[in-house]
Amino acid sequence: MINNYKEIINYFSKNYLKDDFTELWVIVNKIYDENPKMNFSEIIKTTLVILDDLITNHHVKLLNEKNLKPYNLDKSQILQEVEKHLKKLNRIPTIGDGIWLTINNNS
Repeated sequence: MINNYKEIINYFSKNYLKDDFTELWVIVNKIYDENPKMNFSEIIKTTLVILDDLITNHHVKLLNEKNLKPYNLDKSQILQEVEKHLKKLNRIPTIGDGIWLTINNNS
């Protein structure tokens, strides 16, 4: 069970992603703060659930840092990239640990 699921979604859709690019670590750390008893595997799964919601309901995309535009990836590709990145990192991410998210304003 994810503690404060709706609050996490609202927090990012209204406070972060709406106005600016957001690095993945911010979301992962918020999940961990709200669910401190989760192990890293559970944090990854929860991150993917939260991102699935943000992608589906708030048009979140991965950001191409070179041109500052969203990559043209579907939901499953985004979730695969995030999962692969977190597993490779093998720890809770911090500032500068990659993957940026944005809102696709063309949706």
